[in-house]
Amino acid sequence: MTPDPLSRFPAFATLGPAERAALLAGAKEVVAPPGTVLMRKGEAADRLALLLEGRLKVSAASVEGRLMTFRLVEPPDLVGEVAVLDGGLRSADVSAVLRSRLLLLPAAGCRAAVRAFPAVAEAMLRLVCSRLRDTSDGLERLATQRLPVRLAHLLLRLGREFGRPSAGGAVQLPMRLSQEELGAMVAATREAVNKQLRQWQGEGLLDLAGGRLVLRRPAALAALLDG
Repeated sequence: MTPDPLSRFPAFATLGPAERAALLAGAKEVVAPPGTVLMRKGEAADRLALLLEGRLKVSAASVEGRLMTFRLVEPPDLVGEVAVLDGGLRSADVSAVLRSRLLLLPAAGCRAAVRAFPAVAEAMLRLVCSRLRDTSDGLERLATQRLPVRLAHLLLRLGREFGRPSAGGAVQLPMRLSQEELGAMVAATREAVNKQLRQWQGEGLLDLAGGRLVLRRPAALAALLDG
């Protein structure tokens, strides 16, 4: 196991040695090939997963069978906290997009640490509140904003969180995202996303090179949010 792995995770960075030891009791490190389903919607929660390397996708299928991607998970981040804390069933599927290395924390141990240490409970509460704010913001955008605004917001957020600065103020997204995946994250069809991306490419706002997006004029995309 990586020495002191919790130090990489903002949610747990301020915990002391005793709190960290309680959370790590029984932890197991695993490697998941691309496509591995790590958690399934509706199953009992037996572990909390900390992503050390790779990329995960949190998604669920609608009653019509359409896949909805809620978020991409890049290290260092974690998944599965809600069902672990409340003892309920999983609310979404979690699968590996890339080869991923994870640290699995037993659910029983996490709940025991929450009961024993107020600092752990506060860390978990802050994490869940942050997720709730993100969910609320996302639902508001879906209900009130047109596709160009939703898509611009998503690309800018991915650029802030994962982007690499490029020449002339451009930002390159390091991950390969299909138009179907982008559509799932903004509740739109692949065709609608393709049409919008091609329009922005023609206007010089971005490039679609080799399956990777380059935001050539992030400020122009940001102006769409104000509009």
